[in-house]
Amino acid sequence: LITVAIVMGGYMITRFLHISGPLTMAAAGLVIGNYGKKTAMSATDKDYLDKFWEMIDEILNAMLFLIIGLELLLIPTIQQDWIIGLVSIFIVLFSRYLSIWLPMWVIPDLGRFDAKTMAVMVWGGLRGGVSIALALTIDPHLNQNLFLSATYYVVVFSIVIQGLSIGKLISLLKKKEKVSH
Repeated sequence: LITVAIVMGGYMITRFLHISGPLTMAAAGLVIGNYGKKTAMSATDKDYLDKFWEMIDEILNAMLFLIIGLELLLIPTIQQDWIIGLVSIFIVLFSRYLSIWLPMWVIPDLGRFDAKTMAVMVWGGLRGGVSIALALTIDPHLNQNLFLSATYYVVVFSIVIQGLSIGKLISLLKKKEKVSH
């Protein structure tokens, strides 16, 4: 019950402060998941909490995909926005690469990843519900349709192409590793 209160109350506070509700709630989830569960919950409580939030996650993701599907019906230029979608996919993958590579070079104590590990980390960075939720919160006067279209293409690419091929990529890299040894 406390976690539901944190989400409901926290989201109201974020609206009042004009900050991102989805990102703030994701941060609250990380704090509770990494600190609260270890210090204040029994194993049974952890299990119930995990199952409850997994169910809520599935329901809300289904609703988000339904909402974006309905929103896309209202966007007249969705078919013409495929170039923006391709550029967005490239930008997201490149940004993911930079977000992994840059800290390794700025903070030497973090260690280094080999090219195979980098490939898996970049390709495995799937997007979905949070991206859609953020795109839906953009003010319609700020060209929301363009952001929704780009997000749609990125999420579909992420789920269909990346999601279905990450296992094959890992298998391929393992085969190459065995051959080189």
